[in-house]
Amino acid sequence: MAIVFRSVAAECNHVKVAAGFQTLRDRLADGDPEPLLTLYRQAAALVRPRAAAWRDIVAAGPAAAVAASSRHIDALLESDSSHLRDAQVTSADAPAPDDRAFGMCGRLDTYRTT
Repeated sequence: MAIVFRSVAAECNHVKVAAGFQTLRDRLADGDPEPLLTLYRQAAALVRPRAAAWRDIVAAGPAAAVAASSRHIDALLESDSSHLRDAQVTSADAPAPDDRAFGMCGRLDTYRTT
């Protein structure tokens, strides 16, 4: 039952966000950026306690993927295709309903590939 209530709450939040966005857009169109700037400040304050951990997440995920891609490009420029021998195809089952998390804008499906 808790999941149903959280789902309804998430939908209500979505409606509130859409209405708030319209107000911000209208104020900005009228030449008043302050409500949007206030939102930016509040959003930064909200996530500040978690932001330090994001550096490690980015380093281990997206930044590592970019570095690997750059190495692959460098190898291809040298006609070296040896990295292709490490390629593999994997599959993952869809997450169970209980594994779905609530995000900022709805439900998140997270896939475990390890």
